[in-house]
Amino acid sequence: MLKPLLTIVFILFLIQAHSQIKYVKRFHWLQPSLLKEMHFPELDQNEKKCAVIKVVGSQADFDFNFGLAGKAISVIKNKAITWLCVPAAAKTITVSSNKMGEICKYDFGQLLEPQEVYELELFAVTEQPKGDNHIETQWVSIMDRYGLGADFYVDNEFIGQTPYFGSFPIGNHTLRMELNGVKKDTAIMVVKNFLSIYEMNFKPYDVQGNKKGTMDVTSPEFPGGIDELKKFLSANVRYPAAAQESGIQGIVYAAFIVRETGRLTNIRILRGIFGACDEEVIRVIKVMPKWNPGLTYKKMAIPFKMQLPVAFQLLKK
Repeated sequence: MLKPLLTIVFILFLIQAHSQIKYVKRFHWLQPSLLKEMHFPELDQNEKKCAVIKVVGSQADFDFNFGLAGKAISVIKNKAITWLCVPAAAKTITVSSNKMGEICKYDFGQLLEPQEVYELELFAVTEQPKGDNHIETQWVSIMDRYGLGADFYVDNEFIGQTPYFGSFPIGNHTLRMELNGVKKDTAIMVVKNFLSIYEMNFKPYDVQGNKKGTMDVTSPEFPGGIDELKKFLSANVRYPAAAQESGIQGIVYAAFIVRETGRLTNIRILRGIFGACDEEVIRVIKVMPKWNPGLTYKKMAIPFKMQLPVAFQLLKK
């Protein structure tokens, strides 16, 4: 009785594996330095307020919808590539075909940012989609410590080079990085509504041609530099009345992450002085413009942890 049972289980496994069709190879943010190599279309003023998605592998009759955000504001087709100007509030993309209907619904894993460019690479669709084709994802950062440009694979499939910022399906995966013959593996868990950063450490002197074994990294910067940052703080920070009346003064130390796009996230207080001063510092950081992001020695943008001291001092009478 054991042999027929094993056969039945094996057949069921084949049926299940065959039904798991992949539609999206990858969705990720494109480094500004890479855009110079692409035939990027000219955008008008309305389009410049949107996020832009470069779709690779789009078939002639494909249509794209963005849920509550609606249709793309404009569609520019250039041979095998389709450029979509998308409302920045879009959270998902639905790919459909006149012949096969809805092919897949893919979550972006985070809100898209205006004036940023993303790439959506599709697999060729050769058969009618079956079952649940909604792909839930979360945004993930894949990096090597020094930004050396390691090849990386997820579930044994080549995805790209580090640093890489894109969405991956919710669940458990295997991550492998390779650089100059050195391979490193780890298991990763992609969790919904939780931004994950996975980093592996390769030694700088393992890189060919790097005799010194050092890698210069450029730190993020407020637009215009430190002097403009001081002007911004002076013009926007308000000394809370309650703190003044209570004689509260001192320095509030805040921390945040300057993302690869220059957007500020994960804002928190490291050491505060209370009296609503902590809340005021958080408010001001939230209204800051995008910073110039940190760069690797290859001029690739990366997230960077920053600290900012803001002083509150009472005038002497």
